[in-house]
Amino acid sequence: MQQPSLKFIDTPYPSSHLGNLLAQFRAKGYVVLPNVFKRESVDNFRQEVESAIVKTQDGRFELPDNRPELVYPLKAPRIRDPLSRALSPSQMAPKISVFETAWLISESGKNLGGWHKDRQHEGMPGREYHYPLAVHLGIYYRDIESIEDGPTAIIPRSHQDQNLNPYNGSEQELFLARKEDVIMWDQRLWHQANSRQKEGWRIFTIYGFYPIQAFQGYEIHKMPRALAQAWLDSEGTADEIFYGGTFSLDSVRRGLERIE
Repeated sequence: MQQPSLKFIDTPYPSSHLGNLLAQFRAKGYVVLPNVFKRESVDNFRQEVESAIVKTQDGRFELPDNRPELVYPLKAPRIRDPLSRALSPSQMAPKISVFETAWLISESGKNLGGWHKDRQHEGMPGREYHYPLAVHLGIYYRDIESIEDGPTAIIPRSHQDQNLNPYNGSEQELFLARKEDVIMWDQRLWHQANSRQKEGWRIFTIYGFYPIQAFQGYEIHKMPRALAQAWLDSEGTADEIFYGGTFSLDSVRRGLERIE
């Protein structure tokens, strides 16, 4: 397959700018990371994605899991530092690992889901900030300027304050961003997707990340052979996760077979 046409801004955010972005993320539960992609490359990439969309037997639209576009935006250099700092304040910053690559694809005018939280409905205990167990990125590949563009609606600060919810008149905001931007958000927020009212697909990519703790002098990337054997001998999903992490043995084998 041909390499996707999406291009990236290589220079990192200045430290002061990154600090401001992270402060907004902690306070409101989301932040727009600006200028992650080269704007002039985004339309072509979206068209490549649209040409690869398939309809499943149950009527859903999806991007096949062997398409390079599925994970290509993850190559953007500007997403790494914000993710690591959003997950931990540690000076020995954690490594970041992907656990979710969801492409939510719907036709214009299609009714979408209602208000929900993906985790921690009870809010954070006490008044201090608690770093999330996972952080997500959201990408639209279009300029999202109004409700007609199909942005996700959120209740800002509801990741921390359990008194804020969509059923008591709490303030709402929309994920408004340009096509070259990426939204970093905390799924402890109340949120709901809005349908696109303009022509064209509503595409929203959601990438999920969790931290892998770093320890000096310890090579975390080399799985001992005995541990690998324990993973291979797993009896059920709980064992597979305990010994090997997020992805199942069958999915890893299938991926390696396709590559070979």
